[in-house]
Amino acid sequence: MDFDSSSSKEWEKYIESYLEKSDAKVAFGGYLEQRDLYDRSDYFK
Repeated sequence: MDFDSSSSKEWEKYIESYLEKSDAKVAFGGYLEQRDLYDRSDYFK
């Protein structure tokens, strides 16, 4: 990924861009997926 993954704002821009490119309104993932987004927070450990 070509953005600062420690920034919530950057994630927001990335997801909005992804949705727009995919002509989609929502995006979702499955349970127990490894996600870098959650690695930066102690709340998800």
